[in-house]
This record gives sequence, C-alpha cells and structure tokens, in this order.
Amino acid sequence: MDAIDYELIRQLLGRYNLSIDLGDAEGWAATFTPDGVFRCTGLPQGSPLGGCYEGTDELVSYAKSHFGLAKGRARHWNANLVIEGDGETATMRCYLLALTAASGKLAGTTGIYEAAYARSTVSGGSSSATSRSTTWRPEWTPERIRAIGVEL
Repeated sequence: MDAIDYELIRQLLGRYNLSIDLGDAEGWAATFTPDGVFRCTGLPQGSPLGGCYEGTDELVSYAKSHFGLAKGRARHWNANLVIEGDGETATMRCYLLALTAASGKLAGTTGIYEAAYARSTVSGGSSSATSRSTTWRPEWTPERIRAIGVEL
C-alpha cells in the first residue's frame, strides 16, 4: 500500500462518521460496498443500535434509525488507526469514542472499530468497506443514555 491508499481509508472513515452523525443515511451506506456488512456487538441484548446489517437497504435503514434515536446529537471520534493491506484489500482497527450530548450533559462510551476494505470500481478506484464491526464496552446502556435526556 502507498500513502494514498492509507489516506483514502482515513477519508472513508471520516465520511462514515460524519454521514451517520449528520443524518446522511444514503451517504453512510455508500461507504460500504453494495453487499457490505455492519455489525455492532457489545450492547445490551435487544438494543436498537446493535445487530448485523447487510446490503445497502439494511445499511440505510440502520443509519436512519441511528440518527432518529440520537436526534443528531451523536459524535463519533477515532484514534490510533492501524491500517494494513496490499493495495487491493486492507484492514483497519482503531479506537472509537462515541459521544451523545443533550440538555447540557454529555455521555460517552468507547469501543473498537474493525473494518475490511476493498478497492471499488464503483467509487472510481477509492476504497469501500466490505465489512465493518464495532465492539462497544458494555457500560453503555440504555439507562445511561436516558439519564442525559435522550429517549431510545
């Protein structure tokens, strides 16, 4: 991989975070390949933000649900990206800090993003995620989110 490949993945991660935080469900889904998969684990059983979503339609639906629950107050931050690959496929692993602000209060949790990428001809040779997994630390509970005034 060359420096451009690394930067394309960093830019894709930025588009991924901003799209879901700002309510651009189609833009968020477009950061995945058409058959891409998003998995969110580590949340309490039955959490509306957990689960596995595959393909553009399910990804768009998840992003709309996420934005509806967060009401535009979610902010995703990433650090310590480790990107490895061969120029055609790559993996990325990094820390995630997810914050939600409401009523002058702030709640947050940490997690780990893990993603697999493939060079996509659909997006003009830039990278798209074939799969992305998020593992949350279990202390982020619906009760904790409700405590700052966000209804789930």
